[in-house]
Amino acid sequence: MDLDEPGWPLIDDFFHDLAEGRKAETVRRYARVRLRTYDFLDVDDMTTWLDPDDAVLLAAEREFLREGAVWTLLGIDGVLRCLPGLLTPERLPTSAAEARMQVSVVNRLADHLRRHLAVPQQPGSS
Repeated sequence: MDLDEPGWPLIDDFFHDLAEGRKAETVRRYARVRLRTYDFLDVDDMTTWLDPDDAVLLAAEREFLREGAVWTLLGIDGVLRCLPGLLTPERLPTSAAEARMQVSVVNRLADHLRRHLAVPQQPGSS
């Protein structure tokens, strides 16, 4: 992951804000969802979630840059298209509490990214 890429701070800030003031157990659950989100975006096959051309480009990009390739290549829109994959049965944790947490967090993350996408960026800002 390229920490200078504007998307990572956007996602990291979301998780930071989400965890603020929460119990330690809840913060750890949020952290696990964050790690699963990054792992999913960096490793999983995205052909189900992307159009064929974008999926081919992503596969090629991952040969050079595995971490952050979805964000770097496709930006917020690409991440939004892929996030439903985190809600599939094979990507949800087996624990019911963890699965509910992941569903809730992924939906809130998607809303957060959509709001960010809807706000026009000022020149020079991220």
